[in-house]
Amino acid sequence: MQTGFKLHLLVGTLVLLLILFPTVHWGIIPFGMIPFVAIALMSGAVLPDIDQDSSIPRRVLNGAVFVISLFIFASLFQSNWWLFSRPYGDLMAIALAVLLPFGAVWLVDLMMPRHRGILHSGWAAALFGFVLFLALALINFGLFNAAVIGASGFVGWITHRAVDFLGDRA
Repeated sequence: MQTGFKLHLLVGTLVLLLILFPTVHWGIIPFGMIPFVAIALMSGAVLPDIDQDSSIPRRVLNGAVFVISLFIFASLFQSNWWLFSRPYGDLMAIALAVLLPFGAVWLVDLMMPRHRGILHSGWAAALFGFVLFLALALINFGLFNAAVIGASGFVGWITHRAVDFLGDRA
């Protein structure tokens, strides 16, 4: 059976509901944490496919890299970078405006591992959860809240792996 973005979203949503109902009802997770837990779990459920060329997370990443590199170019251009004040500076600006965004996307594509490689491992799930925990703990989100959100990201990533595993068996 072919697993895809919609199936990962569906299963991620089901797992989210199965986790949230009892934990919110028993007061383990505060009501205000629900959006953060949902974002972490759903991100973990779809992000492992960022290594697949045609996946939605990959297209979003490429679009974000493209836009960010355009902003970098605009900031260089506005700061009167020395390259643009040279003879043929306008030509250099046009060349950079075209090459920088496409080159950045090409580099991201070049650095991506093969599909179902390292990003579909338990180490990647643990790293995703730990990075979420660490980032939130460093901005004083609260250790318990950061741990809950990190665990949610980890569960989402493992959910993705389970869907892929079961999809290959069917």
